[in-house]
Amino acid sequence: MATLKCKLCGNELLPGAADTTCECEKCGANQTVPLADIPSKIDLFVFANDFLARGDFANATNTFNSIKNIFPNEAEAYWGLLLCKYEVAYAKDAAGKTILKPGKEIPVEIMEDPDFEKVLECASDEARPLYVTEIMDMQLSQVAAAEAAAEEAAPKKEPLPGAIVPAKKGGIGKKLEAEEVIKFGSYRGEEIEWQTLKTEEGKALLISKYALEVCSYSEGDSSDWKDSSLRKWLNEDFLKEAFTSEEQAIIETAKLSVEDAPEKDTEDKVFLLSTSEAENLFKNYKTRLCKTTKNANFKKLRTADSSEYCWWWLRASGENGVKAAFVSSGGFIVTRKYNIGSGKFAVRPCIWVRA
Repeated sequence: MATLKCKLCGNELLPGAADTTCECEKCGANQTVPLADIPSKIDLFVFANDFLARGDFANATNTFNSIKNIFPNEAEAYWGLLLCKYEVAYAKDAAGKTILKPGKEIPVEIMEDPDFEKVLECASDEARPLYVTEIMDMQLSQVAAAEAAAEEAAPKKEPLPGAIVPAKKGGIGKKLEAEEVIKFGSYRGEEIEWQTLKTEEGKALLISKYALEVCSYSEGDSSDWKDSSLRKWLNEDFLKEAFTSEEQAIIETAKLSVEDAPEKDTEDKVFLLSTSEAENLFKNYKTRLCKTTKNANFKKLRTADSSEYCWWWLRASGENGVKAAFVSSGGFIVTRKYNIGSGKFAVRPCIWVRA
């Protein structure tokens, strides 16, 4: 039987017969591998991966299709087809780190690609987050390249000044500027740092700079924000623990509406951003990157391989059943991909405060 090689450095891999991920002994990269239950299957993967490494996407596609037809439940076959479709190659960035570099444009909706849907369907629980992470890496590489090119071509401009909010009696007692970070309240013995997302007359929308907790979105069977256990916790236990009664009085009640579904509207002191808010209130994916506080249970988090950033929940309206949206450790917004019962995602509370 032929031997699988590390996708990053080419070193020989030695996965167990039941393993779907394997750590390279040379470079330390944790990566997905086909289930080594049938020697002939591994032989085919060695051929396919060799074509892929040499940029021979036509022959690689033919070989991965053959594997798919013989072994229809093998996630790596569909993953290989996806890499061929977008002509993805492993390359080194400026810092010498190996990255996934697509030769064709990666669409925003790549997670809806039928091959990737099959990857997630067939993948083991251990391998699934690694596949999602590599999709994020591809998008990150593409966006970074586009931003670098645009920055190089664009004339240099001075940043626009942030909006100023007039101070009001009974507010936080200071003027706020967009993107300003302030300290307000405390949680688990740490002062909470808040980032200003936007300002309106006399008030400001804040989001915690760091993720404060790691927990599931809901214990029920719907991603509807109105009935979620996360909403209940934020507006009861968290609100009481994080803020004094005087501080709670400064927090405005936000009216959160759901388009075409007024019965799902809520009024909350503390809430999560919606997908559209997460898209529009941050400049780019980099500004959505988030770390946890030292007291948050980082070990429970679902993150990219060795990433220092976390995945954090977004508010959902329930149209996707038990799947909820989130922001990945690469700063990308992902919809309909993770179960609301997962306890491996972080929480970034939002509040409106009087200034």
